[in-house]
Amino acid sequence: MDHGVGIPEREVSGLVMTRVGGVEATTAATLPWVVLDGAGRPITPASEFLRELLACGNTPASCRSYAFDLLRWFRFLASVDVEWSRAKRVDVRDFVLWLRTCLNPARDKRHPDAPVPGSLNARTGKPYLKSG
Repeated sequence: MDHGVGIPEREVSGLVMTRVGGVEATTAATLPWVVLDGAGRPITPASEFLRELLACGNTPASCRSYAFDLLRWFRFLASVDVEWSRAKRVDVRDFVLWLRTCLNPARDKRHPDAPVPGSLNARTGKPYLKSG
């Protein structure tokens, strides 16, 4: 890595994700899930990766999880206008930074009767997870 050359900065905290593509179940035993591009076509590199995962002993449920992660990566690249085959280390860095700063609706799913974050469980004495 050449430390004399500056790495371009990209502001990702306010990035709005382009919602293109999707993940779809298949009937193929060798590829139970497929990642689709914006036109509804399978993304070949993602399919190859998912086949490798399945061949290495991962379950179809794990492949599904990875498929959604790959979809998120491809959507990020589309949002910053970078082709997947041209993605560089700086794009991976920015993707990770975006993941750390973006809104995650799953984190905000709290039931009204849920315990206060950080409070102690009366039965076990262990603290509940803190918010965030």
